[in-house]
Amino acid sequence: MGMSCNGCRVLRKGCSEGCVLRPCLQWIDAADAQGHATVFVAKFFGRAGLLSFISAVPDAQRPGMRPPPPSPDSASCLGPSMTCEEADHRMMYPWLL
Repeated sequence: MGMSCNGCRVLRKGCSEGCVLRPCLQWIDAADAQGHATVFVAKFFGRAGLLSFISAVPDAQRPGMRPPPPSPDSASCLGPSMTCEEADHRMMYPWLL
């Protein structure tokens, strides 16, 4: 059995190969930041609610499945009419597009 992901560790939950939290947290670099993010969201949804919410989203649309954010050099590919706020929203919530 591998180590628990940071999300499962802060929720004091057993982690497995099929963990729904791990892919959602991979884009956050620091381990402590992953834990803080999990606790922050779990305070609103509750532990069971958070896991149910993530499990209800199809795998292809989960946040951890999105590509990494573009580099500053590639910002021009977003188009001249797109504001920074629109680009940020598009990167953070691609499943809403």
